[in-house]
Amino acid sequence: MDWSRAGQGTFEMDDPVQVGLYAYSHPTVREAVLRCRDFRILGRASESGKATASPPSPLSRRGAGEQGRKGEGEREFSPAPLLPSPSAGKSGGRVSEPQGDETKMEALKEQQLALLCRVGRMVNSTLDLEEVLSSAVRAAVEATGAERGMVLLLDEHGAPRISADEGVDPETAQDAERISRGILEQASRSGEPVITLDARMDPRFSDRESVRIYGIRSVMCVPLRVRDRTIGMVYLDHRGAGGVFHPDDGPFYMALADQLALAVENARLHEQLKQEVVHLREEVGAQYRFDRILGKSKRMREVFRTLEQVIPTSVTVLLRGESGTGKELVARAIHYNGPRKEKRFVAQNCAALPESLLESELFGYRKGAFTGAAQDKKGLFEVADGGTLFLDEIVDMSPGLQSRLLRVLEEGCIRRLGETEPRPVDVRVISATNRDLEKELKEGRFRKDLYYRLNVVGIELPPLRERIEDIPLLAAHFLKRFSKEMDKPIQGFRRDAMDRLLTYPWPGNVRELEHMVERAVVLGRGDVVRVEDLPGPLRGETSTLLDVGIPEGRSFQEAKAEFEKAFLERVLRTHRGNITRAAQVVGLDRANLYGKIRKHGINVEGMRREDVKRET
Repeated sequence: MDWSRAGQGTFEMDDPVQVGLYAYSHPTVREAVLRCRDFRILGRASESGKATASPPSPLSRRGAGEQGRKGEGEREFSPAPLLPSPSAGKSGGRVSEPQGDETKMEALKEQQLALLCRVGRMVNSTLDLEEVLSSAVRAAVEATGAERGMVLLLDEHGAPRISADEGVDPETAQDAERISRGILEQASRSGEPVITLDARMDPRFSDRESVRIYGIRSVMCVPLRVRDRTIGMVYLDHRGAGGVFHPDDGPFYMALADQLALAVENARLHEQLKQEVVHLREEVGAQYRFDRILGKSKRMREVFRTLEQVIPTSVTVLLRGESGTGKELVARAIHYNGPRKEKRFVAQNCAALPESLLESELFGYRKGAFTGAAQDKKGLFEVADGGTLFLDEIVDMSPGLQSRLLRVLEEGCIRRLGETEPRPVDVRVISATNRDLEKELKEGRFRKDLYYRLNVVGIELPPLRERIEDIPLLAAHFLKRFSKEMDKPIQGFRRDAMDRLLTYPWPGNVRELEHMVERAVVLGRGDVVRVEDLPGPLRGETSTLLDVGIPEGRSFQEAKAEFEKAFLERVLRTHRGNITRAAQVVGLDRANLYGKIRKHGINVEGMRREDVKRET
């Protein structure tokens, strides 16, 4: 129904109050009301018992003091005022005084702003995509006075597909998908909503089956755009009423569509992130599956039996073993196969940081707790809340930090630096060391009470030289992985090359074997690994690293320092200044090696520059 044409068309509602509310939501009706000195809604009792209301007509435009006549069966209603007015309380709900254009526009803007705020709260109350789409349709219908609506999103081919609807029949839905292609193109070009005041007279819509069958008259299509990109559109219509959507309200419709588009895009991005998180968790879980820890030796079978019993629980675990035996790999397997796998796994090497930094890293701090504490920071215990905290080289922790760690394990609470109130945390602690822990306990460098707390279950990881039967299995696994990564079709090891692997003592354990196989794949030229592809020590060559040329007359400490410097320089030069690789070869963690480099003033950058010059 086109309210701008007074006296044309009627509609039915169960309650005449609904007529007033309906009129209040339409700018064209408000304009008609504001032009009248005396506006009344006339209801006729229909055969169905409903009230039949007419739009503004000449009959309702009475002058002051003029006695109007009621037709047969008419009833006079006094609905609530359609727009606030200073005289509303005196005139029984009528707009008794004419308002200026400025006042009318201000009232309209205020109402539209209130509607936008309400819509914003509605569509941003959730990040679930289905709920956002459903809220978007309801919000669009309510805010514009439409009868029905749909949200259509573009699929991967750019075609609009209905994602949510409100009271739309199948025929209209099909027509909307067909119509929306052209409308989208038009709306994208113009950047404005596409509105028809009467679909029966509009060639874009008049031939549609739904328009003929259901008497659709008012139609509006508004593009949903995010960052200059169209992601879909909102389709709204009204049956039996023309002119429901007015071009003058285009800015309001576009602002409404922008809110809906942003909410939909946020929900879609949230859904994508959720799917990516699930995918990454599955990948990480697969990478650290229990069966990825390889071994068939008796010692490893004992480790597997213990892990099967430990993984389903939340008890603290102490992993012991030489450097390179895979302690962190086992810790991750415990986490990602246990009940805490949906939460964080956080690892910290206790030997990598000085005491003060390690304390703030583990427990966090409050803004202003010390110089440089510019803002609050969570510690690793809070970051790992609900998950697992892996503390490597636990023996290198200072006595003061050992005391704080013991309190956390006993009370389940931490206190940030600079705070007095405790914060509860639920963290599974897995610790590890490659040191002789009994010796540390005996000499008083490690607290016994903390040792008992950490060592609820202790797992000893055997060195590779004590599980020789696992070497072929591990070597084949690493060969398959690196051959695939480097796209080199290497099938296996020659018999004499495998014999060298089985007789080598492997001071660097599994880590050394892994890097040896990687080197063989990089340098190998055939389809199998030969003895010539192995590094010098495995070929039986004598290492020249001990030939450092220390002059006579040096004290033991001086000779030791000179040997350490020369040894590290040669290893670093061999590995082209790669600190991480050098640390793996010599069996040190990266932080310790970096400290020795600073101590001896070794010029690693110079080694890297020399290597670049040689290559160029």
